[in-house]
Amino acid sequence: MLRNTIRRDTLEFTQAMLRELRDMNDRPGNEFLTYLLEMAYVEACDRVRDLHTAEINSRRRREALKAVVHIPA
Repeated sequence: MLRNTIRRDTLEFTQAMLRELRDMNDRPGNEFLTYLLEMAYVEACDRVRDLHTAEINSRRRREALKAVVHIPA
């Protein structure tokens, strides 16, 4: 779980930095650079969303397994 936390933190940091770089470079003459930074930002957003979804699904599976295995006294 720690590995996923580090991965998520790294992706979220990268996402924020790409957004900053994109915004800083959004000027006439920098259209292609801004486009590339936007595409990298979108990719980082997708990865953060996918990791978040995987974490939610994993948590739900664990909870479902606990409910099945748990035998009330």
